[in-house]
Amino acid sequence: MNFNDLREYMRISVEGTANSFSNDVESFIGLMSASGVNQSEIKNILRNDLTERGRIFGSLKNNSASTIRNGMENASNVSTRQAYEKAGIKRFRWVSAGGKVCPDCENRAGVVGEMGYFDSIGLPKSGFSVCGRNCQCQLVPVGYKTEGNIIRKEKPKKEYIGKGLFKAGFAKTKASAQRWAEANQKEGKRGYKFGDDVERFRGSVKKYNNYNRYKSMTLEQCNLVNELLEECNKFCDDNRLPRIRGVGSDPRNSVNASMGDGLLNINKGMLRTPDHIVRRYTKDASEGLHSWSVKRHFVTLENNQELMTKSTFWHEIGHHVHQQKGIFTKDEYLGGTFRSKTPFEKKISSFKRKMQKELDNFRGDPLDKERLMRKIFPSQYSMKNEKEWFAECFSLFKMGRKDLLHPKFLQFLDDNGIT
Repeated sequence: MNFNDLREYMRISVEGTANSFSNDVESFIGLMSASGVNQSEIKNILRNDLTERGRIFGSLKNNSASTIRNGMENASNVSTRQAYEKAGIKRFRWVSAGGKVCPDCENRAGVVGEMGYFDSIGLPKSGFSVCGRNCQCQLVPVGYKTEGNIIRKEKPKKEYIGKGLFKAGFAKTKASAQRWAEANQKEGKRGYKFGDDVERFRGSVKKYNNYNRYKSMTLEQCNLVNELLEECNKFCDDNRLPRIRGVGSDPRNSVNASMGDGLLNINKGMLRTPDHIVRRYTKDASEGLHSWSVKRHFVTLENNQELMTKSTFWHEIGHHVHQQKGIFTKDEYLGGTFRSKTPFEKKISSFKRKMQKELDNFRGDPLDKERLMRKIFPSQYSMKNEKEWFAECFSLFKMGRKDLLHPKFLQFLDDNGIT
């Protein structure tokens, strides 16, 4: 093979890939039409196949990549062959290589001959063998030392991180992103000792260890949530809290997300578009945003969707903290004493009353009082109740904005072992 032959080889390969793709599309459209599916729905199915790299468009991508890869390898082989010819090397030896050498290539291992002979019986990667374009065999000059006529290459072992096959945020499919979340959730140092059959909030048994929300999110959104879950898992382990045990969907469209019984429910709108999330964060704009709503200002200032998603995520983890901290047994979890408030929620209520009293008793400059109010209540929503107040402050704490919080709140977290 020379470069002219390679040019013709590439032309035929590209045409073959294009024709195969065209036939797949025509066949699919014909079958769908024969089944009674309308043209509009067929377009939507093909569009989803393109977006999700399904059977049709995924095959086109894989075949195109294979053609390009083989073309580059053949170009390298042609250049090597020309270099051998200039050096006067005429006789070559067939060396079979690969993780699993096919029978055709194994029979040729050690065969010696001139290049013309190998041209006539089929060069490596020419398609003569069972392994076809995946052939890894080489023709080396006679006298060139190798480990043998058959070199078996072991596949590199995959790097396991925890029980996942990859690091959070690097999944290539939504299914693999969901598997990562499910596997890493089970690695928590402390589980739910009261059992998976116990319901306390709005969670249902079938949602435990279920990450069904991933199916309706984009791959980018799945990876973002996994990055946050990885950080959340470490936080839960360090603070003796059970890990989140499910990511589902919240049927209510009026909220971005909700948390209960270790289940994080996400409204897809929270992850949709920057404009959508901004509208959710400023939905009470008609009533007028108070000047002290510093968290809302901080989050919407850069119109950053990722920042807004993180803010909502850590707000919900704040609810997870006050719902689960200090609870270790089923009796504690369901007992009458803790049914309305957990021990930590009682501490939050008491501490918030003290902070409110400090604000009410302030008699200094009105501007100083406004600054104090901003530190105690970083958002309008934080005034709703003590649980939302804690969740709003906690989200700022986890996002690294301690400068927006009252020093006493930071001390409160430290006193209760929250890092």
